Amino acid sequence: MSSSTTAFDLAKCPACRQENLSRADHFKFRDFDGSLFNMEVDFGLCGHCGFVRALVPFGDEQISDHYANHSLYGSLGGVGVGGSTREDILRYEQYLYLLDTIVQKSGSIADVGCSSGGFLSYLRHVIGYEGKLTGIDVDMRALSSLKDIHTVNGNALNLNLQKDAVDLAFYTHVFEHILDIDRAVSEMTRVISDGGYAFIEVPDATGYSVSRVHDYYWIGMKEHVNHFTPKSLSSLLHRHGVKVQKIIRRTFPMKGGVFYPSLIVLAKICNKPETNPLSMEPMGSHWFLEHMDSEQNFFAKTKHNLKSFLRGRKSLLIWGIGLEFFNLLALEVLQINASTILLDSNAAKQTQTVSGCHILDPSKLPFNEAMLCTSSLSWRQITQHAGSLGFDENNIFCL
Repeated sequence: MSSSTTAFDLAKCPACRQENLSRADHFKFRDFDGSLFNMEVDFGLCGHCGFVRALVPFGDEQISDHYANHSLYGSLGGVGVGGSTREDILRYEQYLYLLDTIVQKSGSIADVGCSSGGFLSYLRHVIGYEGKLTGIDVDMRALSSLKDIHTVNGNALNLNLQKDAVDLAFYTHVFEHILDIDRAVSEMTRVISDGGYAFIEVPDATGYSVSRVHDYYWIGMKEHVNHFTPKSLSSLLHRHGVKVQKIIRRTFPMKGGVFYPSLIVLAKICNKPETNPLSMEPMGSHWFLEHMDSEQNFFAKTKHNLKSFLRGRKSLLIWGIGLEFFNLLALEVLQINASTILLDSNAAKQTQTVSGCHILDPSKLPFNEAMLCTSSLSWRQITQHAGSLGFDENNIFCL
């Protein structure tokens, strides 16, 4: 997992188009059996704007199919899944604070990649917004939960809206999932009316180390093919004549008492292209190299502690089949065999397998083995649940 880079003849940076990307060492991803994201990829780094691209072996069409037919987003709780948890509401409140009066002045609002539509429901039923609301997503399963809001089956590359259809468009946690980001911005400027606004939020890549959750947590988000810095996101928009009005960097709460690093850009769409971008110095890709070096050191400690816990154990229960679990599996610290039992309370995950091993409902099992809790966000609930089922807390190891 070395962070050294070598020059490589890659295409120009998709964000700033100032330099060719250089190639970094590979990273291995694991996911549920049959997933598109069981892969091993290199990263392409831009020395000018700091943009990082995961050089995945597929295209936007396959990514769209994943979200339309295979993604579990509709059953998950967390950032970017259109939820209505306490953390979601706090985030929505901050969105409106940052927008000031723009929402109420907008006659029509679209949420691109709205998933279950929690933000749109918040606008309608909590804020009392009376204009037209449109939820856009490729996942018809998620859209079906929006009963009183107009929905459109589409994605950021093909919004299926008329020109100048909306005054304000939200793209919260969308651009990190798209390979053809130029086409996404072109489509965005087509559907937003002259003088309208785009509200774009992505993870702030330069905040990965500060908002650390677990080993390779942010880089290990296999569905994130792009990692943006403030410079790279603003450069992308400026190339399309979009006026960047605000760049906001802050942290927002996730469940479990952890925070994610947020990068928000409020941009204005004008018929007259923007010619004077916000002045920002080139930042390079040092943030990525430093972050990966730091994560390698943290991982070495996790590996040592986990091996000590597993030593001499013939069987193991693993509870929490999410990002941290898949990272440990990809890094070959964990192995699935006939004596491994995988547990998760999420019913949708219980329909999946990992290395041929079924994921079981923990409430239906007797607890008489050692248990590894691999969820950084839900470890308190998991250990409490395990205790209520009679599990010995001395046999529980949490990451």
